[in-house]
Amino acid sequence: MTQTAGPTSPAIESDLATYRGEVTGYCYRMLGSVHDAEDAVQETMVRAWRAMDSFGGRSSVRSWLYRIATNVCLDAIASRKRRATPLEMGGPSAPVQSSLGDPRPHEEWLEPLPWRGVAPSISDPAEQAAERDNVRLAFVAALQPATREPLDPLDAEQQVLLRRYVQAFENYDIDAFVALLHEDATQSRPPFALWLQGAQDLGDWMLGPGIGCRGSRVLRASDANGCPAFAQYKPAADGDGFEPWGLHVLEITGGRIAGITSFLDTRLFARFGMPDRLEADGR
Repeated sequence: MTQTAGPTSPAIESDLATYRGEVTGYCYRMLGSVHDAEDAVQETMVRAWRAMDSFGGRSSVRSWLYRIATNVCLDAIASRKRRATPLEMGGPSAPVQSSLGDPRPHEEWLEPLPWRGVAPSISDPAEQAAERDNVRLAFVAALQPATREPLDPLDAEQQVLLRRYVQAFENYDIDAFVALLHEDATQSRPPFALWLQGAQDLGDWMLGPGIGCRGSRVLRASDANGCPAFAQYKPAADGDGFEPWGLHVLEITGGRIAGITSFLDTRLFARFGMPDRLEADGR
């Protein structure tokens, strides 16, 4: 009997490129960092390329690649400290400047994952939705014991809520901002360990230590972990236009905002495809 030959190397190489994005999302779920996930994917691809000749087609290239990625991530987890969120570092803080403390290394914190570029190559909408939820849960589970509602881009009510968020923030209308929040809403600001709980405390912070955000511009960014994300630009120190400040990732439930994670890491702007500066007219 003639034995069917396994996939050729060029075919496997093509599959490796096809699955790179979704494997990045998979590694992110294990590691909590886009940077670490990208490193893990690179190592996965190197190991797969080296083992290409020994791959006999006994399983799909996709499942074979995922097994390699799992081993790479487990090796990484064993050699470094788990990334966390401010909500895991202690109780909520008072909305005063002295609560802020010093920034901690970015390497300690869970990072947001832009959905674009890591969407699975599978065509089944149900499987794509499940994959999106899995990436989202990797983010949400670290922030709260209960999960939140997924973002539905076609949900008119959610879109109205997001537009009101931008309007309230840009107008610095704190009463309107607080009205969009759940009573027990939270906000954290990595790389600071401080986090706030309660709509009133979030409003008090913005009128107190956070007053420097007045006059900011806010642009919609690529979704982060299946949640809506916005890039905030503060008035530039030289008075000419606006410069990057932070990436806000919002959690929505029951028609209100339940959580805001403000990542004060301007390196994220390029990762989310956002401009590195806005002109004075906000463009």
